[in-house]
Amino acid sequence: MLKYDTYMDDICISTPSATEMTEVTNGIDKVLAEGGFNVKGWLSNCPLSVTLTEDKEAPKPLPTNATAEKI
Repeated sequence: MLKYDTYMDDICISTPSATEMTEVTNGIDKVLAEGGFNVKGWLSNCPLSVTLTEDKEAPKPLPTNATAEKI
């Protein structure tokens, strides 16, 4: 997943459920931590993701004004 869903320093993934999202992000956090890399934070468009995180900072919501182009 990290090999194909990463661009620069962004990891772009999609999961069918909030529970699976939690499992995937925890797995990615673990793999990267083993190499000395810590994920700064996660962004999510799922409101349930805030309640499923345990010992880490809750994912920040994606910006809702996605139509405005910023350069």
